[in-house]
Amino acid sequence: MQYAARVGGTTRTVRAVTRMDRISPHDRAVADAAGGDAEPGRTGRSRGGHPMTIDNTTAGTTAESAAQPFVAYEYSAVTAPRGAEPLYQDVYRGLGWSVERVEVPDPVRALPLTPSIRPGSVTLRIKRDRGIRNRLLLTELQRKAEARLASIDRLSRSTGARALAVAIGFGIVGSALLAGSVFTLDAGLVVVSIALGAAGLLCWLGGFVGHRLVSGRRAAAVAPELDREHDALSEVMAQAARLLG
Repeated sequence: MQYAARVGGTTRTVRAVTRMDRISPHDRAVADAAGGDAEPGRTGRSRGGHPMTIDNTTAGTTAESAAQPFVAYEYSAVTAPRGAEPLYQDVYRGLGWSVERVEVPDPVRALPLTPSIRPGSVTLRIKRDRGIRNRLLLTELQRKAEARLASIDRLSRSTGARALAVAIGFGIVGSALLAGSVFTLDAGLVVVSIALGAAGLLCWLGGFVGHRLVSGRRAAAVAPELDREHDALSEVMAQAARLLG
């Protein structure tokens, strides 16, 4: 900025350096752009005196994230039969737990050339908020629910266990008869050997038929007990739902 001054009868031109003159052209352009394209937010002034807006969205998001409360969880692992895994997941979810993951063991091979055996159970990794409402009452209901689940599992396994025992018994008798057939054949008793061999084969066939019959009868016998256990489990879960609701 320049202005004229009269000194001792002589007019001289004097240049005054203002604050704006000390700002570089680049900084002045940035300040002008900030003043013209301001968005809603915190308002201040640039170095050149122009109004400018400071965006505090990032700062607000960071503060909001830092203000989230800490949640303490309790963790547990539950072993469930493979066939009853959906039932176990529903029960524990109804008690306030959330299933994090399901761990399935690798198949087991007894000998190098034998077929692999699939494990009969899986592991549920679960967690629950320690500050959940009515936690003590839910823990008591969980004990009752686990007792019902164990009873259901025991009744379900009893169906196959008895049928398997019958099949194994028939198989052992049939094997003994076939062994006797071989010994009598070596002794020259052909008729006896044939009779024993036929009886042994019939016992093997009887093991298959007996397994089917015993399994069906046992399933029909335990069906009412299973229904009662499922009804009792449903009552426990209804109580848990009222506590959580």
